Order: sequence, then C-alpha cells, then structure tokens
Amino acid sequence: MESAPFFLIVSAVIMVFTLSIVFPGLQHWTMKINDGRALKETQKLKNAIDEIHAMGDVGTIEKIDMDLPPGYYIKVGGSELEAWREAMYDSGLATERLGALKLNTDVNTNINSGRAKGGQIFGLMTIELMYGENAATPNDFQIIVK
Repeated sequence: MESAPFFLIVSAVIMVFTLSIVFPGLQHWTMKINDGRALKETQKLKNAIDEIHAMGDVGTIEKIDMDLPPGYYIKVGGSELEAWREAMYDSGLATERLGALKLNTDVNTNINSGRAKGGQIFGLMTIELMYGENAATPNDFQIIVK
C-alpha cells in the first residue's frame, strides 16, 4: 500500500512517454488515409468525365457524389485533374500536390457555384457533369457543384 503512489507516478511517466511517441504517428497515419481518400475521389471524377465524354451526346448529365476530407481539393481544367492538400505547419499554410490524373481528352470546364472556387472543388458535394450544353466547343463540360 505504501508503494502505490510510486507505481502510479511511474505509470504516469510511462504513459506520457508512450503518448509522445504514438500521437505524432497517429496524425501521420490520419493524413495518409485522407490523402488516399482524396486521390480516390479524384479518380472517381476522372472516370465520370471520361465516361460522359465517351458517350458524346450533347446535353448528357451524370451526377456523382464526392466527399473530400477537410483541407483537400481537386483542381479541374485542361487535360488533367490534380489532387491537393492544404495543411498548417509551423511555418504557416502550405499546399502539397498529391497527384495528377490525365484525362482522355482536353476538357474545358466551367465550374458553377456551390463548393467551388477558382477551378477547385472541395468538401462534401454532389456534382453534375453536363456535356456540351451551351458550350463553345463540343468538349466543354458544365460542372455544377451542389
């Protein structure tokens, strides 16, 4: 009974050291899981664009549900889609390109409203891809983010 406080102190010290080692690893693991989710969502969008382009019917609409983790976005435009991560580090906000997926064709995109800014799609959303409707060229997509 007299040694109980000693063992409690030793247990607390061991727990503090263990958490200081495990916690940074847990953060890194969470970031890698979210990187994978963002790349998977980018692939889903690429597949939808390639599929609707292969159909080639003007006015074709395809809806897809996307769920990008917080701090992640997809740049849309040209001949590829790019997945990006924004993260806070000691030096401030930094962006990192996770990867790019080449589209089967050059695509002109118009991103309309919703959770999008400057060619970037982010967050939890439903996307409607409309092929060629009100477009300058047959390859134009209207991407409506809801």
